[in-house]
Amino acid sequence: MRSPLTTRTIALGALVAVLVAAAFVVVASSAREARRSSDAAQRAQAVTISAVALGQLADRLDAAVRGYIHDDDTRKDVLGACRLADDASAPKDAVNLNNLDDWYEFHRAVLA
Repeated sequence: MRSPLTTRTIALGALVAVLVAAAFVVVASSAREARRSSDAAQRAQAVTISAVALGQLADRLDAAVRGYIHDDDTRKDVLGACRLADDASAPKDAVNLNNLDDWYEFHRAVLA
């Protein structure tokens, strides 16, 4: 028969072992969650950097498109088809001339 002190010591040791194991599980879980959070933060940062780069590219493309000017013959053809005067008030940029041409074709095809 064991002495009561030994039984208490064994029970206390078992309790300490369970608490240490529980603490290990909590620490491991926290570390895993921190790693997931870190991975997610890195992915979010990469997406943000990609979005910024894409935005800058879109800005450069928009500026290039807005700055494109049709040649004189194309401008005269579009304005003539739309029955608009080729004067100082007439659009010269490709975006507006293309819009005029598109609307002209739409009206001719659908509304005429």
